[in-house]
Amino acid sequence: MNPAFLPPEKSEVISRLSKPVLHGAMGPRSGGTITPEEAQKLWMITEPSSDRRMLYLHIPFCVSRCLFCSFYQNRTKVNELNGYTDYLLREMAMMAGRPAVGGTFNTVYFGGGTPTDLSAADLGRLIKAVRNLVHLSDDVEFTVEGRLLGFDDEKVQACLDAGANRFSFGVQTFNTARRQLMGRRLPREKVIERLCRIKELGGDQACTVIDLIYGLPGQSLEEWLEDIRTVHEDTPLDGVDLYRLKMLPDTPLTKKMGKVPWSDLEQIERQAEGGKYLRDAGWDRLSVTHWGRGGLERNRYNHQTKIGVDTVPFGCGAGGGIGGYSFMQMMELASYQNQLEQGHKPIGMVRPRMPNPLKDRVADQMERCFFKPVDFDVPCDSLIQNWTEAGVWEPDEEGICWLTELGQFSQPRLAMMLTGYLAKGGDGAE
Repeated sequence: MNPAFLPPEKSEVISRLSKPVLHGAMGPRSGGTITPEEAQKLWMITEPSSDRRMLYLHIPFCVSRCLFCSFYQNRTKVNELNGYTDYLLREMAMMAGRPAVGGTFNTVYFGGGTPTDLSAADLGRLIKAVRNLVHLSDDVEFTVEGRLLGFDDEKVQACLDAGANRFSFGVQTFNTARRQLMGRRLPREKVIERLCRIKELGGDQACTVIDLIYGLPGQSLEEWLEDIRTVHEDTPLDGVDLYRLKMLPDTPLTKKMGKVPWSDLEQIERQAEGGKYLRDAGWDRLSVTHWGRGGLERNRYNHQTKIGVDTVPFGCGAGGGIGGYSFMQMMELASYQNQLEQGHKPIGMVRPRMPNPLKDRVADQMERCFFKPVDFDVPCDSLIQNWTEAGVWEPDEEGICWLTELGQFSQPRLAMMLTGYLAKGGDGAE
């Protein structure tokens, strides 16, 4: 195989750049131990560090575990969900009037786990509680993430009536056999039917997006392109995210297979072919992995998490960062509930975080597939030449360096390397 976008002599470059960058690897950390008592005080007085603010609510329940997922916490039990909602509401009420929830929030995200496992009534009262707790911008992106399984019309309408305006589903693939292999229950026909119905209910009020994964065991290039064709032709979706399979530690799939079944070169080809299909079909590229059509999808939450925007966390296992600190809430459900019963914010860990505006500026551009050297007061001629020869970007007539397919595939590691290069003033070009 010799894709036109990647000459075979670039195999060494692929090997160096294809290694995944772990969460948190792109930013500096500060050490130091913070006691539980200090953590409580910090949470009550810490103020966000910028005008852009996000709120994240975590729902740590799933009806089953997908083989590739590393976020699984608890199996869904209907009798526990209502009680968990009560605890979340208690946690939010505790924070009313505190500096952390002051100002205007432009993004809210219900993640998990599976938020859509909640009842219609609980979804409605949580969304309304958020709107009562914080001031939301007029153009807020308010996302409810989840599964199509069990997300019936009543739940959809409850979310819409309460004020949600974006739905995100981890479809991963439309292929029924592949879905069942990965732990998903609905067949292709039901997935398409449900997506169409949710978009019908939401209309222009709500954006509907899905995730697709390339690199699944047994998945061919033809099957991958059929998934993308299905999004474009058989659904009215506003957005789609194209992700490569990551073999994360301690997931059932990693324990079973050990490594991704496709080579780096094959994965780059899949990413390139998927992007080419969407581009030719008129979709807009919003980031390295995100695509939209029609203007409703903005990809705000995903983009802002990459550029250091403050995130206020709520829920068991939720994480975020406010001002100069990163907060991780207790992962164990009983401990989370016990802390709330004692009137404490259920913080499991606090770590000082050092602001890194340079990293955030680099990520802002690289997430959108380019680097504009004139925006950085650092000589970059050697870097530009070396990386052009390496095949990871191509400068245009205005000097903007656009990531190639190899560069897009390797973007997280490239952004980390580029940040380090610029921080050193351009010395020691990669």
